[in-house]
Amino acid sequence: MEDLDHCDDETHDHGATVEDVGATLMDEATYRDASELFSAFADPNRLKILDALRIGGEICVSDVIQITGMSQSAVSHALKLLRLRRLVAGRREGRHIYYHLLDEHVSKLVEFALEHLAEDA
Repeated sequence: MEDLDHCDDETHDHGATVEDVGATLMDEATYRDASELFSAFADPNRLKILDALRIGGEICVSDVIQITGMSQSAVSHALKLLRLRRLVAGRREGRHIYYHLLDEHVSKLVEFALEHLAEDA
């Protein structure tokens, strides 16, 4: 059986590839932070909240509860984690808190993930 984890292609400059790619990679802390960011997308309820905010723009917590069908405590917990991961921000207006995606990058991450899943395999 052929060993696919080893390449012995003499026409390819492996050393240059390793050096070029290695020099371009980010530091370990950046990859750890990115991993934590993506972990926020790993829960279907949090992803549903993010998608609702992507579609609806700014939405108050009580509307998020109705849209998602989640309990108030589950929505509050999810929004807290999403705030900590710098994916959403909120503003208070009287007794209501309105949430929105932090920026266009978050919107694109959600959109790209859902588009990717909708593609024919």
